[in-house]
Amino acid sequence: MTATFTDEEINSLFDPAPPPAYDTAPTPHLNKLVAVPQVKPSFDAPFIRAYPPSLQECGISVEDWMDFCDGLNIAMIGSPPLAVVDKVGMVIGFVPNHWTMIAAMTIQVSAQTGMRVISKNLTDKYLIRANETFFGPRGLRVRLCKTPAMRALASPSTPQPSTLAKVGKTAQSIGLHLPVVRKVINRFADPVPQVDPYSPTDAAGRRIAAFQAEGIIADLDYNVPPPKKAEGIMDKMNEMGIKAEQWKAARTEKKTHEKRQRLAMVEQGGGSKKDNRLQHRNERRAARGRRVRKTKLQTRVEIADRKEYSVTDNLVWIVILDATHDATIEGREIADSREALEVDADEWEDEIELEHDEEDERHHHDEDRK
Repeated sequence: MTATFTDEEINSLFDPAPPPAYDTAPTPHLNKLVAVPQVKPSFDAPFIRAYPPSLQECGISVEDWMDFCDGLNIAMIGSPPLAVVDKVGMVIGFVPNHWTMIAAMTIQVSAQTGMRVISKNLTDKYLIRANETFFGPRGLRVRLCKTPAMRALASPSTPQPSTLAKVGKTAQSIGLHLPVVRKVINRFADPVPQVDPYSPTDAAGRRIAAFQAEGIIADLDYNVPPPKKAEGIMDKMNEMGIKAEQWKAARTEKKTHEKRQRLAMVEQGGGSKKDNRLQHRNERRAARGRRVRKTKLQTRVEIADRKEYSVTDNLVWIVILDATHDATIEGREIADSREALEVDADEWEDEIELEHDEEDERHHHDEDRK
């Protein structure tokens, strides 16, 4: 069963000054959806540290916003949110692929009901309190949303991908982590947008820029104050976890960036002797009408571009909505309630079995690489 967290412990993560006293309930209007993504698609990956200036009109300062985001980052280390807006239909459901961890937080009610009861954890309680004491009094709500739901909330009139398309994209995202499967996917699947090898931003920045270019999410200011010094042993440990996740994401991005730039140099005739020799060979094959064989470098860059494209739907975003907009989310009472959640036993066992199978595949993949 999960550990219980007191209000004092939650307050230690985020305890802003009380909101101003309003004569009437405020009715803020956000011209664009406020949305801030994780640095990478993982339940405990931290969110990007950036401030949406449009929140200033709602009485939310950069200091209070960053305190909220930093507190949420700490809460999510080892504490996956039980409910996120994860479907285009706006239905709140369990965050996927973390059922084994959630299992440690459950008890079974009885043999007659066959239901599993899941207690709300630190992240859920943190968000509940933030809505009750900080965002709610300002006429706003904060939600955690998967990318498809974020897009649907930001642009309801935009046609959403079909279920088949979403399933195919999810399968591709999983397959790209398996050596043999990803080569097949890369060869036969439709091409994806090529990442600019000289792009000044990282993958998260490119995703934000793409949505901003569509005009559906608010601008972000990255010039924000540094995180406050962690207090208490647990906060310090979680802060170390956040820094480790940020370091791993930055290292992966750096290696991929170097590969893209190296390939660009080869294509311009400025690569190493080996790279240039392979490039000239392919040019000769093309001139003779023969099939051009991709080099290892080309394949690795294409797979990296495909991974960046395919995992976007798995990202979780912090989303700020006005009360009217939030009312369109079905099942939002699941996230707002402090009561435990119930899950059908058969669904529970199916998800646990699926997660174990995926973990076995990843383990075999790691063993093959050794």
